[in-house]
Amino acid sequence: MYFVTYMLQYLTRSALSCVESRHIHVHNSDLSLFQPFSLRQYNTHKRLHRFIKLSSNFHHNLICKLKVWLPGEKKTPLTVTPPHHNQHPKQMSFKFNFSSGAAEDSDSDTDAGPHTTTTRNGVTPDSTLIPPAQHTLASLLPLLPRNISYSFIPTTPALPRRELYDVRMQLMAEDDLSATPTQSVLIGSEDIRTRVYEGGLKSWECSLDLVEHLSGSGVIAEQSLELGCGTGLPSLIVLQELLKARRPGRLVLADYNFDVLRLVTLPNLFLAWVEVVKGLPMDEAGKGDLDACEELREEFLADITARGIDVGFVSGAWGAEMLDILNGEKWDLVMGSETIYSPATMGEFTDVLLGCLEGGGRGLVAAKRIYFGVGGSVEDFVAGINRRNGGWEVKTARDLLDVGVGRVILEVGRTS
Repeated sequence: MYFVTYMLQYLTRSALSCVESRHIHVHNSDLSLFQPFSLRQYNTHKRLHRFIKLSSNFHHNLICKLKVWLPGEKKTPLTVTPPHHNQHPKQMSFKFNFSSGAAEDSDSDTDAGPHTTTTRNGVTPDSTLIPPAQHTLASLLPLLPRNISYSFIPTTPALPRRELYDVRMQLMAEDDLSATPTQSVLIGSEDIRTRVYEGGLKSWECSLDLVEHLSGSGVIAEQSLELGCGTGLPSLIVLQELLKARRPGRLVLADYNFDVLRLVTLPNLFLAWVEVVKGLPMDEAGKGDLDACEELREEFLADITARGIDVGFVSGAWGAEMLDILNGEKWDLVMGSETIYSPATMGEFTDVLLGCLEGGGRGLVAAKRIYFGVGGSVEDFVAGINRRNGGWEVKTARDLLDVGVGRVILEVGRTS
């Protein structure tokens, strides 16, 4: 027991001495620099400070648990914390195990599709859904992290995206990791926990297919909606096309999790604007760090407003409530990628998609032909549309046959 305590204290002291050797003073979760550093050096030391904070918390928690089980110590019963109102014992968690060319690293730029390691449908009728809520760009902008580490997604054109490790470091540095069930899941190894976190931090393969399709279409959507946006890559193309063409427009990005909107969706939109307006620096590996200072944020908001581009966000579950929020607008383009993998939510997604297309426009849905182990498929999605009251047409806009299970982009709209 004392040996473990000593080793943990030694590691923490070693990290602190490393910080001190760099002339950095750690105080109140902030860094005071006594000599000039580059932005990358600043981020390195910032992450080291976060590690020290976590080491201290880990040391305390581990010792508390060791006291329960180590021989010779008092055997205090373990207490069980009641689940958050959004957590349920039978919730289904996913791990993504496809081998269709996706990198095995969980922090890779793109991952394949979902594969469940538990039951096919672990959703219970009483599972609590996150209710939909609207958010403005001005309300989310203060939540943008001061420093953003990014890399470029290998699409055409290449798109900037916040690094996943940077997101996790921010989450670990936040004071209360259990403030929401989403935060605790994001720190862990789960890619999806049904009705808690729907995988929005990562960029999935089909979103890249949709980016390639949009960038080669030559069509600029002035009223666009992305359902299940996650990292928002397709919307980044829409935004950049509006910026380059100097045209007004409206973009709305919807994701189940508010944390996803603040941690990746907004930062990626911000990076996309900087790339077009100012240019983003990057090193030999195609990575970089951006100082998202207050002046740059104000310039971003002022420039977007002056151009007549309105950006909005919606968090929460698909369904009638979300449709009430979105249905008052006429959309040129409604997008979704990797949104039909689960039979439990496919119907709600279809309801919102078709409801938003009632006034015209077109929908683009990028998906794998079949999601093994989860149950969703393109065939079931198309069949669900065909069972509606008619007047809908589904066409194949793009078919990728030589990529593992096969991927497709479907175009959905009113029958002409």
